[in-house]
Amino acid sequence: MMGELTIELTGRVLHSNFEGYRAKLIEMIRSTDVRVTTEEEFLRAAERVKFFKRAEQALHAAKNRAILQTVDIRPLFEAIDEIASETRSARLSLERQIRDRKIRIRNDLIDEGIRAADRSFEEMPAASFSLELRTLVRRELLRRSRFSSGVQRSHT
Repeated sequence: MMGELTIELTGRVLHSNFEGYRAKLIEMIRSTDVRVTTEEEFLRAAERVKFFKRAEQALHAAKNRAILQTVDIRPLFEAIDEIASETRSARLSLERQIRDRKIRIRNDLIDEGIRAADRSFEEMPAASFSLELRTLVRRELLRRSRFSSGVQRSHT
């Protein structure tokens, strides 16, 4: 069908102070007193909120700058996502068609089995059973659920 998909990238980080920045930010987050009861605690908390907001913005900006440096990689990832989505749609469509076809085949087998059994009853001599017993046996043996479970067992 198709050869194996291969993609090789050399996406190295040339320079970053992220680990140190991250460690200091985590330390500040964990050392922040979340209980704000006094005026002084309120003022410190307000300063921390401003600091954390600037840190969030700096992280977001740094991430966006890094993404922009991956000009060749981003379109590749977008193309992979696009074809993966198209492949999924094709697979789901085929799965639905296969499932529907299996159901139709199963129902056709059940219907044919019921018709064949009904023809066999018609060919039996009338004197073999009383009409009441014959009707009862016929109704029980020709139940769709009986044929349905038989078809299910033979195709699993």
